[in-house]
Amino acid sequence: MSVLFSFLLGCLFFLALIQVINFLSRRKKWNARAQWDLTAGEELHLKSASIASDLAPLFSRLDMSGAKISVVGGDGSYIRSSRRRQMRRMVRSWTKAGAHVTYILHDPSKRTETLFSEFAEQISTSGHAGSLTVVLAPKECRNDESAVLLADYRNHHPTVYVGPSGRALWLEGLHPDNSVFAYNIRYIPPSAVTESANSKATFKKYLEAIEKMEDICQAA
Repeated sequence: MSVLFSFLLGCLFFLALIQVINFLSRRKKWNARAQWDLTAGEELHLKSASIASDLAPLFSRLDMSGAKISVVGGDGSYIRSSRRRQMRRMVRSWTKAGAHVTYILHDPSKRTETLFSEFAEQISTSGHAGSLTVVLAPKECRNDESAVLLADYRNHHPTVYVGPSGRALWLEGLHPDNSVFAYNIRYIPPSAVTESANSKATFKKYLEAIEKMEDICQAA
């Protein structure tokens, strides 16, 4: 009994430690965002983040009416993850407000393709002012040039906003497969794109890359 009790106690301690670490990580991000609010004309940098929990509040400040949002989503496993409801809620809030969202997927599984197609169909019949388009980039429809481009963005995911609020970029330095978390995040708000030549050049680079990726295959 003493061995079993010690084991259970150890498990409880481990779970409590994980909760504390997660809380401290979230508080650090909250503090970073709060500090960034004071100087919102500058870029925001985060060590780790999830698109549904951390990008959504930033984009909620932007006018979505008629905006175009392009998301590079890797293998698309997010839609099957523990954050799937948050992800769907985020996209619905954009399309309901009038944004036209494009999701670019690299080699998604058949299950992921189906889930995204069903989600896009739900959006199209919801009466939202905006829309959701899913672009698939499987290996079968790549030439040598596009293969190199898509490989560069397999786990390096930009999300661009172009709309009434200006232009904004959310950039994930590394987003591992089957993970809701990305690392080395850089968020460039509209004011920074306007005021900083470096931020403007960075936005232009990723917008052009996304436009090329969107042209590689037909929309699903």
